[in-house]
Amino acid sequence: MNFRIETCLSQVAKLPGIQSVLDVGCRDAALASGLSPEVLYEGADLFQNSTNTVKYVGDFLQMQFDRDYDLVTALDVIEHVDQAGEFVDKLVRLSKKYTIITLPNTYSIVQLRSYFSNGNFGLKYKFDPYGLVDRHRWLPDVPGILKFYADVAERNGVSVKNIQQIKFSGPRSAVVPSWRYMNVRAVMAVFER
Repeated sequence: MNFRIETCLSQVAKLPGIQSVLDVGCRDAALASGLSPEVLYEGADLFQNSTNTVKYVGDFLQMQFDRDYDLVTALDVIEHVDQAGEFVDKLVRLSKKYTIITLPNTYSIVQLRSYFSNGNFGLKYKFDPYGLVDRHRWLPDVPGILKFYADVAERNGVSVKNIQQIKFSGPRSAVVPSWRYMNVRAVMAVFER
């Protein structure tokens, strides 16, 4: 299980009354495996996965939903969309209680090392005007992410329940400098209605 899913599940464990979850950008629906079997889990993604567990397939902004959810998640999804504000507003509208969003810190030491050693930030950042659908449109940094989260809360009339900077861990984390957020992989926010 990846660090985003693990961190999200640790946040979900602290939230009371979660009976339904919409996981936007669900990929392989890994979040579902960490939820109680009593929780209704539905996934949305641009593509169907290999196990056919994505309920809503296609452009999220064009999707119609016949219900709302106690929790709506979007883990490392917002940086893939052109209309980030409109996308997040819809996430929050679909949520009865909580919304969890994670954005990557493009300026972490790992991303910068990739850039300086390989000449790019990775395949999701590749400039390909002829068909790379699943690519990053934004290069978020920690101060920009924090401002974005504050703007989301103000614009949608929700509160920020928690913000967690997800830092590098493991044996190599000791060599990652902490200045200027270089040791932060991603920033997760929990919004509450």
